[in-house]
Amino acid sequence: MIPSLSWFALALLAPAFAGDGAGETDRTITLESLLREIVDRDAVARFPSPRYSCAQFSSYDRQSVAPDQPNWFANADRGQFIREEDNDGRHEFVLMDAKGPGAVCRVWTPIGPQNKGGTLRFYFDGAAQPSLEVDFLRLMTGQAWVGEPWAAVREAGGNFYLPIPYADGCKITLDEKPFYYHFTYRTYEPGTRVETFRIEALESARAALAAAADALTRAPAPAAAPRPLADLAPGETRAMDLPAGPAAVRAFRVWMQSPDMQKALRDVFVRAEFDGEPAVLAPAGDFFGSGLGLNPLSSWSRTVRADGSMECRWAMPYQTSGRLCLENRGNAPVSCVFDAQTSPWTWDERSMHFHAHWRIQDPVPTDPRIDWNYLETQGEGVYIGDNLAVFNPVAAWWGEGDEKIYVDGESFPSHFGTGTEDYYGYAWGGKNNGVFSMPFNGQVRCDGPKSQGHTTLYRERALDAIPFRKSLRFDMEVLHHTLGVNMSYAAATFWYARPGAS
Repeated sequence: MIPSLSWFALALLAPAFAGDGAGETDRTITLESLLREIVDRDAVARFPSPRYSCAQFSSYDRQSVAPDQPNWFANADRGQFIREEDNDGRHEFVLMDAKGPGAVCRVWTPIGPQNKGGTLRFYFDGAAQPSLEVDFLRLMTGQAWVGEPWAAVREAGGNFYLPIPYADGCKITLDEKPFYYHFTYRTYEPGTRVETFRIEALESARAALAAAADALTRAPAPAAAPRPLADLAPGETRAMDLPAGPAAVRAFRVWMQSPDMQKALRDVFVRAEFDGEPAVLAPAGDFFGSGLGLNPLSSWSRTVRADGSMECRWAMPYQTSGRLCLENRGNAPVSCVFDAQTSPWTWDERSMHFHAHWRIQDPVPTDPRIDWNYLETQGEGVYIGDNLAVFNPVAAWWGEGDEKIYVDGESFPSHFGTGTEDYYGYAWGGKNNGVFSMPFNGQVRCDGPKSQGHTTLYRERALDAIPFRKSLRFDMEVLHHTLGVNMSYAAATFWYARPGAS
């Protein structure tokens, strides 16, 4: 029989900007409402209302047309665009052209001398004249409109997370031939009321910007272990039965110590089930974003500290019952203890269970080129993030591969990227071997020299979370500069799904 811990922490936590979802279909989407949504931990745990889809415009190589056609792994991802236009004597390259009500949620581009930037122009709601003009590189480096955490450069990657809503379409152009870029955006269901972004709205939204920025960047205070650490023997499972629902886990914490933390964090697995359905299965290190080894990080939803304490803050709702477990699948004892904070939850037809899955393959051949699958899931839900931990035996760059995300049976992915490092928000393979941790993305391990050794990356999604009604499939190309070497890939994926998903 699995021993059940007799203790748990029950806290009536009130997340900033939290709501019960009532009346959401009647509201108007605004800059301020989107800022509140970013830091509302409850919002992503309910299927969206109003409904939206999430997709991406990028500079991916247009020679890639289908998996069964030549050039599926074409890699000329720079300089691509939708079309060229002449507007008021200007020659412009169209980078994005979205129809209907929506919002730009994330922008990425490399920062460096090869990227000439140019003037970015936003044409909203079918207008013939641009509503906004801004220097692209100044925008991405935090020198225009907003600074960190909304616009920041890490390891030569420019990341922009200020939401830009629009009522009935958005066209974005550049007056220089583009370099590499991503524009991730939402499209709301027809009839959704959206207030189009105006630069003047930034001033009226300053309080909301500051509150959201503070929530995103304020590191949670370390918590003391609830009891002394105790050895978890090989083959042993330690379980916690959660209070009767409807309720939600608000914080899940693990404290761990071992002479070999790299091994321990892969040997000890986190398992969870909600309402009798298996929901989580991943090594502790990968679940908390650390990947292989103890690699400190501080993201919006997770924290890993050098002392072996780890915390996850994604909401995990359940209707009637829940159980959290640590299971030692290794051959040595590991000292650990864990706890959870829960609070009441209003369960409704939009409520979803939290899921986490882990996949490892060693070796992963680099010849022939392949799409390596992170996740394939069926049901109704929302994809919220992933980690990737890789081992590269040579110094040559390993991460040319593009993400390809298929939603609801798409024949061509609605998210087609330009490189693994671009997906995770940095650029040029992180040539400085630097580590960084931001609210939504990070590189927390990079051994070197150059790209050799172990690398661990994470991406968490906020407004760029991806809803799916029937299915979602996430592939990442394996494109190494040196064909014939063998890699190791391990990916942890995180999503919410309605009960019954598989």
